[in-house]
Amino acid sequence: MIDYTLNFEDKKTFILNYEIKDNEIIVHLADDNTYIVPYTKDNEKKVLDTMKKQVATKSNDFKKQQLEKTWTATKFAVGIAIALILSLLVLRGIYLAVAIGIFTISEVLTVVKFNKIDAKIKDVNKNSSYYKNELDVNKELATNKNILNNVNEKTKEYVTSILNNNEELDINKIDKIPSEDIMKMIENLESAKKLDFDFPVTEEEKEEVEEEKPVVLTKIM
Repeated sequence: MIDYTLNFEDKKTFILNYEIKDNEIIVHLADDNTYIVPYTKDNEKKVLDTMKKQVATKSNDFKKQQLEKTWTATKFAVGIAIALILSLLVLRGIYLAVAIGIFTISEVLTVVKFNKIDAKIKDVNKNSSYYKNELDVNKELATNKNILNNVNEKTKEYVTSILNNNEELDINKIDKIPSEDIMKMIENLESAKKLDFDFPVTEEEKEEVEEEKPVVLTKIM
């Protein structure tokens, strides 16, 4: 996830992501430092729980801040546009060229800022949505592959590799999945809930499905 902190002190303990290497958990923090602990299931769970808590407690304030920045950038862009219009009416020659140059640079910088803010808001929405639906998403992934409908092929391959390793998708692993794909998975999850079909999970349930299959009679010519 990206850095949701609003002050430097919080950056020291805010976890962006982690990786497991040589029986160690390498935790990447928002202040650009790493924190290394021995790999145990309990330690990994503690890291994941901390990341979930970050989403639950810090994402809303961070998103609010980004929306305020969007409003500020919008007002700036409008102000620059008005200034250009006035310049076109008043200025001539070199002065007009300078004014147009300043306007162009300002607008480019504003667009870049908008794009950065948009990416941050998408990250917040992705992690918040997944955090609220994590249990249902993993339950659906284990039984119903329709949840991956219309997601990127690379995402399908990545998620499938996780499942083939007998692992679950988690708040750290979704860092490698585009926001659009996570939102599509949540959308597919909601559709699955409405359709409410049964998917066998255990071997016993699969055997029951086999027994319940209709008998197909072959016509003898």
